[in-house]
Amino acid sequence: MFSIILSAATRAAAPEEGAVLSEDYETAVMEACELLAETDCEFRVRGFGAEWPVDVWVDLSTFMEDLPEVLEALRGSAEAVSDFYEQGIQRTLYYRPEGDRVRIRCESRTDWVPDPDTEWVGRDELDRMLSDVAVAFARSLRLVDPVAAAREPFASWAEGRV
Repeated sequence: MFSIILSAATRAAAPEEGAVLSEDYETAVMEACELLAETDCEFRVRGFGAEWPVDVWVDLSTFMEDLPEVLEALRGSAEAVSDFYEQGIQRTLYYRPEGDRVRIRCESRTDWVPDPDTEWVGRDELDRMLSDVAVAFARSLRLVDPVAAAREPFASWAEGRV
């Protein structure tokens, strides 16, 4: 069964002197994931017959780049895409809301073959799952860089408003 989980950091590495995240959301997420990779937070994706070999620094970053658009689309009953484009994982998730459920199709661009290639998740369950990742991300960022975490959308996410 499909799941995507980010366990929040409980301890941080020593903060970098003068580390400031970029203003651009996607770049800030990449920089934040580099910081979070030095903590004890853990990113896990399961589904399509396997536990995925993902990490915080690279794979969480690619997932977080798409997350705001994915949530907005799914909440509006529109299709959405999460592209895990980094070398090694190279998989795309296609979300298609159908009634109170979401059909998720996985396409691999490597030798790995998803089995099955389609899974179903309740719409509310998927929204909760994705929102929980956003909240854990922002709370972990607050631990390692409170100034960056005070920016939107991270500040709202840390308070549970996703």
